[in-house]
Amino acid sequence: MAVHAAAVPDVVQSTLPSRRQDLVFVTNGLPSRILDGLLGGGHESEDDSDGLLNSITLSVLHFGVLSVGGDVVTASSSPPTLVHGKHSLSLVALLQSQDIVVEQVSSRSNLEAAAVKKLMWSSIMWTLCHDAEWHGARHADNYSAQKGTGP
Repeated sequence: MAVHAAAVPDVVQSTLPSRRQDLVFVTNGLPSRILDGLLGGGHESEDDSDGLLNSITLSVLHFGVLSVGGDVVTASSSPPTLVHGKHSLSLVALLQSQDIVVEQVSSRSNLEAAAVKKLMWSSIMWTLCHDAEWHGARHADNYSAQKGTGP
């Protein structure tokens, strides 16, 4: 099922407690935020007596799908999509069948570190690219105004 990130807590609450360990999240965002949605916060606790924290399958995506039913968009130069959890090997096989480069990571902390790095990279790149486009458009408007050809 595909849901918006804000719906994750509702999905979890609708899932039988005995089946929550089988949830697989293929989503953008920080794994810790997903765990907050699952567990209501406090996921850093060492008390994981039911094994839920290490069972939930989470991912850090490095591919896109631009429209419903669209093709997967990825490049060989992209970092691998990373997965961790109970169903990670099945998820690796599924993603590889779509020609997505994917790796299983050994711990949630490694997955979280990769997610933070991706978030920082995309935020910095968006800021740099957006800023360059804005300055370019501003310069073009000023040039046009000076020449009497612009707005």
